[in-house]
Amino acid sequence: MELIEYIRIFRKWLWLLVLAAILGGGVSYLIRSRQPALYEATVLIEVGGFMQSPNPESSEIRTGVELAQTYVVLAKTHNVLQASIDAGDFPLTAQELEKIIDARTITGTSLLKITATYTEPILTADIANAVAQQLILKSPTHLTTDQQQQVALITAEIARLSTQLEAARQRLEDIDAQLRTATDAGLIADLRAQRSVAVTEVNETSATLAQFTSTIAELQARVNSLDIVQEARIPEEPVGPGLLTFVALGSITSACLAAGGILLLDYLDDTIKTPEAVVQHLQLPVLGKITNYGRGFGPANGHLITKTDPDHFVAEEYRALRTQLLYAAGGESRDLHTIFTSTAPDEGKSVTVANLAVTLALAHYQVLLIDADLRRPSQHQLFSLDNQLGLTTLLELPPEKALQNLDQLKFHKEFEGCIQQTDVPGLRLITSGILPTNPTEALGSHHLQRWLEVFRESPEIDVILVDTPPVMAVTDASVLAASTGLPIVLVLRAGKTRRAAVVESKAQLAQLGLKLRGVVLNGVKHTDLPYDRGYYNYYYGVRDKTIPTRTTVDVVRSEETSPNNGKLTQKQFKTGQLRRLPLVEASEIAALATNEIMLMTEGDKPPLVLNVTEKVTLGREHVGLEAYEAFRLGVSRSHAAIHQRGGRFYVEDLGSTNGTWLNERALRPHRSYRLANGDCVRLGELQLWVYYRTAETAEVAKA
Repeated sequence: MELIEYIRIFRKWLWLLVLAAILGGGVSYLIRSRQPALYEATVLIEVGGFMQSPNPESSEIRTGVELAQTYVVLAKTHNVLQASIDAGDFPLTAQELEKIIDARTITGTSLLKITATYTEPILTADIANAVAQQLILKSPTHLTTDQQQQVALITAEIARLSTQLEAARQRLEDIDAQLRTATDAGLIADLRAQRSVAVTEVNETSATLAQFTSTIAELQARVNSLDIVQEARIPEEPVGPGLLTFVALGSITSACLAAGGILLLDYLDDTIKTPEAVVQHLQLPVLGKITNYGRGFGPANGHLITKTDPDHFVAEEYRALRTQLLYAAGGESRDLHTIFTSTAPDEGKSVTVANLAVTLALAHYQVLLIDADLRRPSQHQLFSLDNQLGLTTLLELPPEKALQNLDQLKFHKEFEGCIQQTDVPGLRLITSGILPTNPTEALGSHHLQRWLEVFRESPEIDVILVDTPPVMAVTDASVLAASTGLPIVLVLRAGKTRRAAVVESKAQLAQLGLKLRGVVLNGVKHTDLPYDRGYYNYYYGVRDKTIPTRTTVDVVRSEETSPNNGKLTQKQFKTGQLRRLPLVEASEIAALATNEIMLMTEGDKPPLVLNVTEKVTLGREHVGLEAYEAFRLGVSRSHAAIHQRGGRFYVEDLGSTNGTWLNERALRPHRSYRLANGDCVRLGELQLWVYYRTAETAEVAKA
């Protein structure tokens, strides 16, 4: 998984991470604030007496290190702990004392640490020292009572002999001083005799002291012995993290646990969430993605966002789906006939096909939408139409009657209500009608095949879209596709459709030899996408109110761009069904040459007529737009170009500073976009409407 995927996951679950951190910090605060402060005191004990030896043997050192591990266990025995409690009169039991005492060795040495942790600093130090004393007293290396008495007697005798030795040495010094000054022979002989006695006394006393000292050393100098090197001191500061540190650690720990849970859930989640996942795991082309915009609580036609709110960024996504479908069909409307299905119910296929039908109709295609979901139909609810007559009614009538009547742009009375005109110009709907008892047989019948052939051959129908039941639930879609040869588009629900279901659906369609044109991923959450949707808000947010607009305009437009004979009503203007155009006469368009194009802006400014044989550059340094206040409105020196190829006009952005828009759609630099009669090209903030001569305008002018 790439880093961007982790960022996407954690960005989606950011609220959970924050909530976990807050809860963890709160719980940590409650726990820490209710705990008393703890203090630590440590006493240091030496095992063995080799440290006092100038030349200790390696065996003594090794034995001391090994014995230290044994005393770690003995320090927490019941006898030592109870003796410590009795000696110090501590308000604890042996079990409680065991929990607050910790004994361990310093690695690589024969030093033993006994640490006490308690809530009162003075009592903490007393406990540590008491346990150390009792460990020494209870250890098997402690001197016996007789040995202790012997050591005491010898120590007292050493003190007495030391005093005696000092006095003898002092007398010896006095005699030596007298000998240096004496002159009488008798006195000198007497002093020499006294000096001999003093020297003998000093030697005998020194020898006795050495013997006594050796005896004590023999009693105390043992490898298996304990001595306190450093007593425990009263602690001044409590141990452990402070309140803020404890709360921070709790928050971080909780957030890390939540992050682990999120990664686990994402690993276990096998639903499809992004178009990239469709391509990566399913090897299917993605015709479009539709961001989740909510179901709403109003009427059913509130789902038709392409009709009710055409400036919404989701409506642009449906227009992108329309473009992809046109590209997949090679630009030929006869190849746009498509069956729409899904893997399971409630994946948004009906809403998707309905909005696609609206966008195609607004692009001036004559669209026939057929609700072939004869189990749970919904198109009549989306368009607020009656469902008494519909597809099942047509299946009861001979299709031969329809062909002639469709060519005459009217229907026979027998099936007049079967094909209903919606409130979107150019969009007709065949509802399901009365639900049959055998839907699969009805959709696979010869009558339905003949009706679809009639609709295909009709000159007043460009595109046929068929809404069918889910392919995994029933076989209706497969039967219809197999009998008619129409390609299938699979609608998936992001976060709901599982990869296994799509793989099985794909295999099922492939086994029947059906053509799967691609996938539409519906209900995509913007938090699951690796990019932000802020650019949608820039282009489809609040309009600039400083740009002048009209509410009712008379204009002559070609049949390909104006289904209402050029009349823009107040309702049509507000709903965005038609673009706002400046006033222009039919004679002006008819007077243009074949390769001429006329640019107009709102107000009283004169039109600009360009002779486009191959290419004309628009900008401050090329085609003069000074009269249109080009500099103030952000037009670059070389802003855009208009091309003519095969009698058709195209617009191209030349890498301008402030961008080029075609009907409020941002153009990518150095790519050509076809211009239709009446299109609005915006250079920065300068709006220009495009008109050119067509066969229709010539006929209007002639009339």
